[in-house]
Amino acid sequence: KRFNIMVPRLENLFFNSLTKKTLKWSNYFDIYHKHFDKFVNKKINLLEIGIAYGGSLELWHNYFGNDCSIHAIDINSDVMTLNYDFDVDIVLGDQKDPAFWMEYLSRHPKFDVVIDDGGHTMEEQLTTLINVFPHLNEGGVLMIEDTHTSYWRDWGGGLNNPNTFIEKSKTLIEFLHRQH
Repeated sequence: KRFNIMVPRLENLFFNSLTKKTLKWSNYFDIYHKHFDKFVNKKINLLEIGIAYGGSLELWHNYFGNDCSIHAIDINSDVMTLNYDFDVDIVLGDQKDPAFWMEYLSRHPKFDVVIDDGGHTMEEQLTTLINVFPHLNEGGVLMIEDTHTSYWRDWGGGLNNPNTFIEKSKTLIEFLHRQH
């Protein structure tokens, strides 16, 4: 027996509404929706780190709505040639540079949603976490993608390596629950 299964809205937008290319793991859509749905059609500030071909910015604009103020950072100057039919604040910057973050965050509002789809090395992910997390609005979400690189040696990772994003996150969680 065939069932008519409705494709979730975010995944539908990904496959049917983008004029620019983007890459996303299919299992991310449910995770995005679970954590981002509360922001849809609200006046929010969004930051995406790592925009590559630019399609993800279209995705977020279409998903969150016209009241979403979109900010983006990338290290590749090619992104400066991207054009949109909505407002986007794109800045060139290196996410592993704490001085960049200090200057950037001093000029930007606090964010409700931050999506780190940048370089995925341990240094980049950890520097972003340390610098951006305090710049989230209360109830905001910081989504760091592709943390599987914590297990890849070429990206600064490795199983049980204490300097990976995964292991550092475990330490933060343990610190949070230290009284237990």
